[in-house]
Parts: sequence; C-alpha cells; structure tokens
Amino acid sequence: MSESDDIATPPHDPETVPAGGRIHDEEDRLRPSFVRQVLDAVADGDDETARGLVAGLHPADIADLIELAPGDERGDLIEALAGIVDADVYAELNDFVREDMIEEMEPQQVADLAAQLDTDDAVALIEDLEQDDQLAVLRAMEPDDRAAVEEALTYGEETAGRLMQRDLIAVPEHWKVGQVIDYLRSSDELATDFWEVFVVSPNHHPVGTCKLSTILRSPRSTLV
Repeated sequence: MSESDDIATPPHDPETVPAGGRIHDEEDRLRPSFVRQVLDAVADGDDETARGLVAGLHPADIADLIELAPGDERGDLIEALAGIVDADVYAELNDFVREDMIEEMEPQQVADLAAQLDTDDAVALIEDLEQDDQLAVLRAMEPDDRAAVEEALTYGEETAGRLMQRDLIAVPEHWKVGQVIDYLRSSDELATDFWEVFVVSPNHHPVGTCKLSTILRSPRSTLV
C-alpha cells in the first residue's frame, strides 16, 4: 500500500483530523495526534466532536484508541463513546485492558455484552473473572447463552471444544415435547441450523440434550 492510500477511513471534517487527513501511521496504527485529539475533545466535554472523530472506525481501531488512552482518561473516553464501544470493540481489546473494563461493570452489563458475541469471545470476556463474579454474570445470562458458555468453559483453552462455535436452542426441563415443538415453530429468532435441543434447570444449568429425532418421534405429552 502506498502512502497515498493511507487515508482516513471515516468521512471526518477536514478540520477535525490530523494534518494530511491520515489517522493511521505506516504500521496501520492510530496516530498519537489523532488519539490526543479525541481525548482532548472528551476532556473539554465535547462528546459530539469525539464521537464524530470515532464514528465509522473499525472496531479494532476503536479498541486501539482505548488501549492507547492513558488509564486515568480511559473511563471518560468510554463514557463519551457510549453506544459506539460495543461488543465487537470489547472482542478486539487486549486481555489486560478488557479485564480492567469488565471488572468495573455490573454482572448484567457483562451478560448483555456476552450475549452479543460468539461463544468463544463471550468465554474470553468472563473466564478470568473471580469465581463469584463469573457466576453472577452467568446467572444474568439468558438460558441458551449461558448453556453455550458453560459448556465451552468445561474445555481447556485453545482446544477444539473451546473454539467451536455454538448455535443452540435451550428449553426448561419441565416442558413437554408439545411445548418444545410449538416453541420451535413460533419463534423467528431461534437458530436455523441445529440437531439437538439443550435442556436446562430452573437455575439455567444445562442438564442434558434431546435429539431432534427423539423430539419428533415422541408423544406431545412426554416430558423432555
């Protein structure tokens, strides 16, 4: 790539970007002048300008911006960019910065972030939390999301089981086959490709699985 190709990706106002219109250096990292410009806008209470500078950046670039910000300015930056710093950005952060940010969140906030991520990224988000904090996050998650994360946590890091993506359906253990079938037919937000249904306890713990073939061949009154 030639130097002339290294042009700012978002369509910023020419007066609000570094000289030459480039926000990346030769190594495709955010230029310190751009980082400082965003941080100065946040420090001045000008969130609109900060958000305008960042709007359109790739999540990896926003993650770089957060990592490059001094620790004592990072919290104000994230608050100013509320709604822009989403789950995709958290997935791009290095482990140390992400852990610091997650530790400052309430369990429900972490659970909401994890629900937007692929299973392996969701596991990375919560696996280094203290056990009590991890359990609090898992309890705040929806049953199907929780079942996928808990299953993945049973595998060692970098194993095939941990890295495998999961698109699953979970139902309560007190449901009958007829309820499961009606649920699968009525919801448009369920996974489209699956071969089994996870069964979870009232506390959202996975207790087993049911093959689709078993569900389809069982009487509607049968408990899963």
